[in-house]
Amino acid sequence: MGIAENKQTVLAFIQGMSKDPAVWDTVADTAEWWIQGKGTVSKDEIRAIAQGGLGGMVTSSQMFIDHVTAEDNRVAVEAHSQIAMTDGRLFENTYHFLFLLDDQGKIVSGREHFDTGYARDFFGADAQDALIAGARGEG
Repeated sequence: MGIAENKQTVLAFIQGMSKDPAVWDTVADTAEWWIQGKGTVSKDEIRAIAQGGLGGMVTSSQMFIDHVTAEDNRVAVEAHSQIAMTDGRLFENTYHFLFLLDDQGKIVSGREHFDTGYARDFFGADAQDALIAGARGEG
């Protein structure tokens, strides 16, 4: 696939990862996702987090794309989120994603950088660990 197609795949994935199950077909089954502060998780684990990891705490979720840069099989995205919580708070974090795609245009690797201090302050010190453990079936 070319650079334009890779960008299109990644942008559709980011904008639909929490609400459109079809975008997960663009992710290879063997894909790995690295999360800042936690390390590497599988496709199934990151999908569990993206599509329901916050349980009933979310009323709406949206990811906004700020900048995109692509070269060869790499697509880098700066984005920010607006996630409305059931308690009335709004979670607004910033992200830098780096994706690698294979020759068929499937995402084979994702790296997610975000403000971990803000996330821990917003959700509480143990929430991120519990979220990852729950996605892994550890608790």
